[in-house]
Amino acid sequence: MSKYFNEISIEELIDCFERVKDNGDVGFIKFDGARMTNHYTVCITTPTLQWDMIRADESTLKVALIKVLAKYVEVKATA
Repeated sequence: MSKYFNEISIEELIDCFERVKDNGDVGFIKFDGARMTNHYTVCITTPTLQWDMIRADESTLKVALIKVLAKYVEVKATA
């Protein structure tokens, strides 16, 4: 994780996640109480690019958002 992990808030991450929608892509957050571990799933997909869904299953929402958003930025930068 980044050295800024403790400094970024969930609110800031959700604001970044909103950009997915603004870019015309699809993002969703799933809270899965039936699982014993990794209760949070965050996914991003797009109807316009040819790449698989970006997905993270984690024990905290913050970690899942950071992983998916970091990969999303990387994929969009190379598209």
